[in-house]
Parts: sequence; structure tokens; C-alpha cells
Amino acid sequence: MSSHTTITTDRETKEISHANLKPLFETADILLGGIQSLNDDIQHVSSELLHHENSIRYLSDGLSKMKIAIEETHSSIDAQTVNQQIFEESINSLQQQLDDLKNISTDGTLIWRIANVQKKMIDAECERQTSIYSPVFYSSPNGYKMRFRLYLAGDGNARRTHMSLFFVLMRGEYDSVLQFPFSYKVTFCLFDQTSQQRHIIDSFRPDVKSSSFQRPCSDMNIASGIPKFVPLTIIQQDSNPYVRDDIMFIKAIVDFDELPKSLVPYKLSLNPGLPILIQQEWIRRESEKRAQEKLLLHLKFNNAEIDCTIYTNDLKIINLNPFYVSLNFYPSSTSIKLNYESQVTDFNIFNNVNPSSNIYCLKNLENLQLVNTNLTILSDIKNFQKLTSLLIQSDNGIIGQHLPSELGELISLSYLKLFDIKNLEDLPNEIDHLIQLRILILQNIPNFNKIPDESMGKLINLRVLNLIDLPNLSTIPSTIKNFQSLIQFEITNTNIKNLELANLNGLSTLTIKSNSILQTIEIVNMLLLASIEIQNNNELLTLKFQNLSSLSSLTMLSNSKLTSLDMENISILQTISLSDNKQFKIATFKNLSHLNSINFSFLANFESISFENTPTLSTVSITASSLLKNISFLNVPSIINLDLSGCQLTTFPESILTLKSLVNLILKVNQLSTLPLTLSIDLPNLQVLDLSRNNFQGNIFQQSPLIYLRELYLSNNSLVSIDGIGEYESLRNLDLNYNKILSIPLEITELSLTLNSLTINYNQLHSIPYQMTNMRGLTSLIATYNNISDSERQYLYQIFNPTTIQFII
Repeated sequence: MSSHTTITTDRETKEISHANLKPLFETADILLGGIQSLNDDIQHVSSELLHHENSIRYLSDGLSKMKIAIEETHSSIDAQTVNQQIFEESINSLQQQLDDLKNISTDGTLIWRIANVQKKMIDAECERQTSIYSPVFYSSPNGYKMRFRLYLAGDGNARRTHMSLFFVLMRGEYDSVLQFPFSYKVTFCLFDQTSQQRHIIDSFRPDVKSSSFQRPCSDMNIASGIPKFVPLTIIQQDSNPYVRDDIMFIKAIVDFDELPKSLVPYKLSLNPGLPILIQQEWIRRESEKRAQEKLLLHLKFNNAEIDCTIYTNDLKIINLNPFYVSLNFYPSSTSIKLNYESQVTDFNIFNNVNPSSNIYCLKNLENLQLVNTNLTILSDIKNFQKLTSLLIQSDNGIIGQHLPSELGELISLSYLKLFDIKNLEDLPNEIDHLIQLRILILQNIPNFNKIPDESMGKLINLRVLNLIDLPNLSTIPSTIKNFQSLIQFEITNTNIKNLELANLNGLSTLTIKSNSILQTIEIVNMLLLASIEIQNNNELLTLKFQNLSSLSSLTMLSNSKLTSLDMENISILQTISLSDNKQFKIATFKNLSHLNSINFSFLANFESISFENTPTLSTVSITASSLLKNISFLNVPSIINLDLSGCQLTTFPESILTLKSLVNLILKVNQLSTLPLTLSIDLPNLQVLDLSRNNFQGNIFQQSPLIYLRELYLSNNSLVSIDGIGEYESLRNLDLNYNKILSIPLEITELSLTLNSLTINYNQLHSIPYQMTNMRGLTSLIATYNNISDSERQYLYQIFNPTTIQFII
């Protein structure tokens, strides 16, 4: 009974449990079905998403291609626009060339019409196009072929101050039957386009020694002419008469018939529209007319003695002149100044050709300027007993070969300037009476050849003596030693061959320029000489300066054949510079007590330099002088900087080892392969050593270390090892670029606290010591372009990243 009951109960219990679990199973089935449905939905959405992503990528690719196509279209349009502009400019250029060919000149003259002046000026100033060429013209149908070249913003020393205008000789078809060198005077004229006709006229005569005027070997010779033709301040003025409607006219005349200078303005004033034959006939008539007037003047005034008693006052004399004379005195116009007694004390005559000879009766005259006149200098000049200043400029050939001896009777004269006097050959012996003369200027007198020696020596009060553009003057007075009051002396463009100046104790400024045959200069014993300028003496060979205790400024430029410089006992001069003298060979400096620096560069034949007793010399730079063989230092205790870069040295100059004070030594771009073993001992203060671009090989660090060296530059050598670097205990910067170094030794970590920068690009490193991460003083380690693998490089970046070192590999 009880057994049956127990079985029944268990079955019931199971049935009840099954009944209770059935809803749960049904719910679970529903949930599983939902999950499956969700999975199907997720898979569907993922497929859709992938499809959309592909669509977006396709559209993006299409958009990029479309953008590129648009950019290429724009570029093509821009290129076509540029090509069209170039094509239009080419057409315009060809049209201009055709126009030039139609209007080609064959009579040695050319009028050049320059349009768009403002644009061309801007192009010149910003150096897009610094110069422009004129059309070609010829001296005759079978003659010289020529053009000129204009720098609207100037060239060389005239850059941004003047327009520069040059003549260009070109290779022509008939050169083989023409005469060379070309020697005819060239005149340029910038036209005043108003009725005033104040044309700007200048001319030059070719230097027949220049290559510019030899028979052309190429299409064009080097241009030569007038660097300072017109000041830019004139052209840049608003409403100036030379540029109208943005157009300028320049005329060139090649003077094959030696037209007198006085006739050049007349020729340029003629109507350019007249036939050439008519212009030539008018010029001939004008020339004959002036010759007759000159003859009459000469006959009338030769040995004249003017009767001055007929004049009761100075104004009557002034009123006899055939031109207007202003009573309001102006320094640069025809005018007079009256004193309180109505006596003329100052008289300026500017561009009035025929003044009355009666001006010699102005006995109270103190200052007289004669500019561009035909006044004959008569013996009556002796009447000017009160005259203190006399200027005679541009005499139009009226003054003969000699001035009257009565010039010496102007006992009050303190200023005398003779400028642009065509025929004058000398000064009268009687100038010895001009004992008050302070300033004497002789300039642009082509035939002047003699200064009376004994008479000149008596002008002991002379302060300024300028001998400028006297191409036939071959000597200076030997009595110049008497000029103890002379302060300023200039010798420019003379025929002097050798110049010796000594014991001029008052001389302060000396200028020696453009003397075509000058070969030697010797200047000694000048107590006050402070400034020397020596330029463009193309045959100058030697310079000697001795006992110049006040010299503070020395300029030596463009003396192309200078070979030697000798300086001794110079007290104040601090700086000496010389460059681009291809023939220069030897320099000697002795007892220059305040010399601070020497800068020599690009001296292709420079061989030797010596220094003795230069106690303050601190800097010597001799660079790009590939033949330097000898450099000597004797008692040079203060030198700090020495640069011998680019001198192609093969051995280390032993004299450098005497420079105990040397701090910076630059020897880059040479052929050195070894250093002296005693370098560290002999140069105890050396801190910077640059040996870049030499022939060092192997390892130079294993010799006696430079323990005080702070900067070492060894790039562009053939080093393979830097073992021993640990003993350079003061080293801060090390440059080892472009060598063949295989590894960095671990001993470099001994420089942990001193080494700041290590550059070792372009070598053959495979790794870098990991311990260098703990070099506390290192701020920069750059080792690009070596043989370090990608994995090693990645690891190195990882370990150096936490440090403060700028690390680039």
C-alpha cells in the first residue's frame, strides 16, 4: 500500500513540474526565435551598410576624380592664357623688330623712342628686367653696327641713383674691312620734350685699350659708356619735361667728323625731321660763323689794354653786356652782388657766350665765375687786385695754350678752379706770386701737361690741390714737399707712372684714382694723413705705406694688377680689406700698433703674407686664395680668430702654432690630412676648430686630445672611427656629417655633462649606444641617412622618447 502511494506521488510531482516548466520552454523558444530573427536583421543591416560604404567610397572616388579633372581643366585654361599672353608678346616683339628694321638708321645717329617708361622703370627697380636695348643702327650702309643699352634704375655704383646709358659695338657683316679699335666720340642726348629744349647731353670718348671697342668676336661687345647719365631724381619728378605721355626720347650721335663740343648742343637743337643733308649744311654754316666770331674776338682783344677811365660806375660796365644781368645775386645764374657803395663785388656769368671785355674794369671784384662763356682771358685781368675766387669753366675753346702772365698779379686770390678748358697746356710761371692761394683745382683739361716746378713750390699756403682728368700730365712738381699746409690732394686720370709722396705733414686726405699707367705708389712720413683712397688704377703693381701715424681709413678697390702691399709703422688703422685682385701675391705688415682685422678674399695668385709686431690684431681672414704658401706670425700676441678657408692647404701652417691666444681656427675647404701632434699644447686656448671638407681619413681622435676644445667640425672627410672621443672633455658641439664612421663608441658617454650637440648624418652607423639616453647635457642628436634598420630605428625612438634630447635618425 505504501509503496504504491510513493510511486504515484513521484509521478504526479514530475507531471506538475513538467506542467510548470512548459511555459518557460515555450518562452525560451520564442526568445530563441527572436534572437535568430535579430541576427538575421543584423546580418541584413550589415550587408546594407557594407553596400552603402561601397557606394560612398565609389562616389568619393568619383568626386576626387572629378575634382582632379576640374583642376586639370583650370590648369589647362591658365596655361592656355599664359601661352596666349606669350604669343601676343611675341607678336608685339616681332612687330617692334619689323618696325625697327623699317626705320633703321645708317648715318651714325639714332633717336630711340621708349614707350611705357613707368612700367619699364618698375621692372628695372625690382630687377625683373634691369636693362633694355635700343634698335640697331649703323654708321653707314656698310659701316659699324651699333646699339645702346639703358639701365633705367642704374647699374653698378649708380644703382638706384642715376640712369646708366652705355654704347654697344656689335658684330657686323663688314667688320673685316673696318678699322678697329673703335675710337669715335659718342654723344647721348635725353630730349626735353617742351619748348624749353633743355636737353641733357653727355658724351664720352672710347678707351681704345678696352675690349669693348675692339673688333667684336661675339654678337655684342661688353657695353661701355656713362654710368651716371641722368639723376633719377630728375626723371622721377612729376611733370618732368623728359617723360611725356609715358614716352622718352634718347638720341645717340657717333661723331665721325670730330664735331667741336660747343656745336653739339646746336646740332641737337635742330629739328630731327629735317633731311640729314640740310642738318649738316646748317651745322657747317654755324661752325663757320663761330670761327669768324672767335677770330674777331682774338684780333680785338689780343694784348688789349682797356681804358677803364671812361666808366663812372660799375653798373655802366655791367649794362654793356649783350645779355640780361640780374641785380639779385644767385650762385648759379648770371647775376651780380653790390656792396654798400654800389660797387660790384661778385659776378657770375652762366651760359652767356659773349660777355663784354669791359668787365676787366670791375676793380672791386672779389668773386668771379665764368661758366660756358667765350671771354678771352686778357692781360687786363691784373686789374682784379681784390679778387679772391676765380672759376673758369667750359671756355668753348676761346682760351689758348697759355694763360697771360698777369694771372700772377692776382695777389689776393685764394681759390682758383679751371675746369673743362680745351686748349690750355700749362700754368704761367708767374703763379709763384699767388702766395694767398688756398685751393687749386685743375679738372678736365685734356691738353694740360705741365705745372711749373719752381713756381708751384712757392704756393706754401695751399690747402687743397686737385689734379683731375688731366690725361697728358705725366709728373707732379718735385717742390710739392713745400706744401706743409696741404690738407687734401687728389690725383685722378693723369698720365703719371710713378708716385712718391713724403713728408707732407699737414695732409689729411689723399685720393688716387683711374690713373691709366700708374705702376708704383709710395707714401711715407705723413703725420696727419687719415684717409687714403686708391681705386681703378689698372696698371698699379706695388703699394708701400710707411710711417703714417694717423691713418684710419684705407680703401683699395679695383686695382686689377696690384701684386704687392707693404705697410710699416701705421699707428691707428684698424681694418684692411682686399678682394678680387687676381694678380695680388705678397703682403707685409710690420709695426701696425692698432690693427684689429685683416680680410683678404678671392686672391687667385696670393702666395705670401707676414705679420710682425701687430699687438692688437685679433682677426685674420684669408679665404678663397688657392695659391697661399706662406703665412708668418711674429709677435702677434692677441689674435683670436684665424680663417684660412678655401686656400687648398696641404700641410698645416706651422706658424699658427705660435698663436697662443687663438680661440677660433677655421681651416675648411683645404687639402689637409694630418694635424700637428703638439696642437693641444701649442694652442691652449683653442675652442673652435673647423676642419670640414679636407682629406682626413681613419681616426684623428687618438692623437693628443684637444682637452679645451668646445666645438669641432669634421664634416665631408673620410673618417671611419671616433675612438678616443671620450678624452675631449670640454667638447660641446661635434659635427661629423658626410664621413664613413661605422659606430659611436660607448666612451662618448664620458662627455655626458659637456656635449650638447652631435650631428652625424650620412655615415655608416648601424646603431647608437643606448646608454646615450643618459647623457644629461646632450640636447640634440641627429643621425639621419645611416644604415640603421627600421626595427632598430623604431626601438631607438622608443628609448630616447622619454629624454629631453632632440633625437632624429
